[in-house]
This record gives sequence, C-alpha cells and structure tokens, in this order.
Amino acid sequence: MIVILFNIGTIIYNYYQSLFGKQAYLTLTLPYNSHELFASKVLAAVLWIVISFLVLILGITIITIIMSFKYTDIQEFFNLVRLSGDIFIEFFISTDFLQAILVILVTIISFVISGFTLCTIVQTKFTRKNKMAWLVGIFFVASMIYNYLHIVIANTNWYQQMYYMLQGALGFWLTESLGSLIWLIIAYFINVYILEHMVEIQ
Repeated sequence: MIVILFNIGTIIYNYYQSLFGKQAYLTLTLPYNSHELFASKVLAAVLWIVISFLVLILGITIITIIMSFKYTDIQEFFNLVRLSGDIFIEFFISTDFLQAILVILVTIISFVISGFTLCTIVQTKFTRKNKMAWLVGIFFVASMIYNYLHIVIANTNWYQQMYYMLQGALGFWLTESLGSLIWLIIAYFINVYILEHMVEIQ
C-alpha cells in the first residue's frame, strides 16, 4: 500500500514537473501535439498503477498462503484453493469478467485524469497566485457538486428509471462505469484545451 501511494504521488509530481515546471520547456518542444502528450502521460500513469496493484495482489496472495499453511490443515487449504480456482474460472470465462476489467480500467483512468486535471486547471492566467489555495478550493467545490448530484439527482424517479433501462441494455458493470467514462472524456478535453490555449509555464 505504501508503494502504491508513493507511485501515485510520484506520477502526479512527474506530470506537474514535465508539463508545468522547468522540464516543460523540453517536453513542449517535442514534435507531438497536446493530445499525444497528455494521452502518453495518462497511459504511463495507468500502467504503473496497474503494476502496483498487481504487486499488491501478489503480496497479499503470498501472505495468505503462508498464513494458511501455518494455521490451517493442508488438505483443507487445498480444498479452499480448488474451490476458489473453480469460482475464478467460472467468472473468467463469463462476460462479467471482461466488463469488470473494463470498469476497473475506466475507474483507474478516471482517477488519474482527475489528479492531472487538478494540476492542469491551476496553471492558467486566472490562477497565477495562490495555486495551492485554488487547487484545494476547486477540489472542494467539485466534491460538493458531485455529492449534490449523487444524492439529489440519483434519488429522482426519472434517474432511477433511466438507470434501470441502461442496466437492462448495457448490463450492471457497464452502467456503473458510464458516469466515470463521461467524466473521463470531459476531463480529457479540458486538459488538452488548457495545454493548447491557456497553460502558463513557471
């Protein structure tokens, strides 16, 4: 968990330095447009976060095996492994597996782009002073708006009818990731627009 948090902090710090710090003068001279630069940053961040989570899962698996051998009968342990394997294989060959992977990827990408958006949105002429205060304020306001929409609108009849209609057409997993996907697309173009037209480098 510490490694994951460290990686996330490093990813955001590197993004900030490479596009808005001293390194930006080198980054922005590369023969690539803002779409390619931003997309490469997002893909690299997602890759490192996925690797971090795989390492975390591997570590938890190893600890579980060691503890199982220590406190559980070997036959009982192998029966549990066989049962877990059967459940995983059944889930793996189903359509739910691909949809679950898609939801996880969309969630990770949305998380990465949200962090990058906070860094990008305070790099304009409107936020030259007190960038940290602007960042905290924008985060607070965005959180309040999100919570308001989630609590108030999600409880309306028309939203629930639309939700069940989409769930019937797309399935549970895709419906759950639809909001993150819409935000992901919006935030992507916000970042690209600021990088192309409004960014101010230190």
